[in-house]
Amino acid sequence: SLPSPPSSWPSAGLEARGKPPAAEGDEERGEGGGSSRRTGRQRSRAVSEVALLTMGSFPQHVPVRIGGVVSARSVKLLLSSSQAAQVARDGWWSDLRGEIRAHARSLSCSAVIGYRESVSFHDELAILSASGTAVRMHLPDDFSRRRRPPPTVCTLGHTPYAPTEPPFPTRMQPCGLCGRKHVPELLLATVDRPPWLPALGEPCVIQARVCRQKKRQQGEAHAAAVSQALPFLEYDLHRQLQYKLQIQGKNALFGLRVTVDVGETLLLAVAEATGLCLPLLPPARPLSIRRNIDVLDDEDRYLVQLQRQIEAASLASAAAHAPPPSPHANGGGMQPAGAMLPQDRATQAGHE
Repeated sequence: SLPSPPSSWPSAGLEARGKPPAAEGDEERGEGGGSSRRTGRQRSRAVSEVALLTMGSFPQHVPVRIGGVVSARSVKLLLSSSQAAQVARDGWWSDLRGEIRAHARSLSCSAVIGYRESVSFHDELAILSASGTAVRMHLPDDFSRRRRPPPTVCTLGHTPYAPTEPPFPTRMQPCGLCGRKHVPELLLATVDRPPWLPALGEPCVIQARVCRQKKRQQGEAHAAAVSQALPFLEYDLHRQLQYKLQIQGKNALFGLRVTVDVGETLLLAVAEATGLCLPLLPPARPLSIRRNIDVLDDEDRYLVQLQRQIEAASLASAAAHAPPPSPHANGGGMQPAGAMLPQDRATQAGHE
């Protein structure tokens, strides 16, 4: 068996840290009623045990913050069907789950929701995959210890880590709805969009496909070649998803599914998800294509025309998803906890 390649989604290359970064706004009430920041030991204990949950939806009163998609893959050889080999295979999955927990801890998350495991085969080679959405959430047993205010509709997009201590290089901006917490530039999740989460425009399907050639090999040489190619394959897949999101004017992906298959001479990866434009996130930047070679023939002129069409489509999508005025603009302040936005009041009036 070979060591598993690193994860290739937003937690790519992250190692489990002994002390996770502080979560934004992570405060506790002291005995005298004052507010004090959590100590490092308390934060470490809060995320020491990461729960792996296959469920993907929770009631609106459960506060959930999405940290990002975490994934891990491992390339193995199936050479025996003995009892000892079966025990070793159980260890493979345990190691994979440990990697998922390590990635979630690096994002200051306490659980992984929408968790899924899958395996693909080609002869004696197997690719083990695990993925999910790392979140910081307060499970029901936490409510019995301390009363918490109900979350706002934008809590889902707030980063679980402090903006001054991000676990990986990223750009964060104030939330477009409340204006007090920070949100990432792009949100990825393997779970479905909650029905109460506001969105602009219509959702659309975003799909990316990457195909790479490989040599015909057998045994350990085959496993080594696949293991080395997987991180680059998923990197290209992730880059395609970002480009297509910019063309469509979207800034979030929900229900993300990634499939990796291996054949005799091909390595194939497919990702599909539902693209949305969330007003709480920064608007998607229009795609800009730069050309650094001269236009010499008809093929070059066709490519230049195609580039202009793509840029025009991206600009049109960005204009169609222009966000409404922020509720915290002109001194409006943060949306009160538990208060309803105009679209929530309209929905409630419709039900009544």
